[in-house]
Amino acid sequence: MYLGLKVCDEYGIDTVFMDADLNNPASWKTMEALGGNRIRKYYEDENVHCIVVDYTIDVKNALKNHPEFEEFIAETDKNRKYKR
Repeated sequence: MYLGLKVCDEYGIDTVFMDADLNNPASWKTMEALGGNRIRKYYEDENVHCIVVDYTIDVKNALKNHPEFEEFIAETDKNRKYKR
């Protein structure tokens, strides 16, 4: 998700809208960890038939407030066994 936010920043996208299944806490907790604001929760009956949570994330703030993700990605890439 962090890398996706970096791409959004490169394209000048300031705010992203994301959603997740409420029963998938790994997704919505990641959004919250990146500063996501939950804007609504509802039952989606047409396609996925589950409770959905919607979030907005301020791209620049998420990137600025989480440099540890950038460091983790750089370190992981450096230690990659098979180089691209």
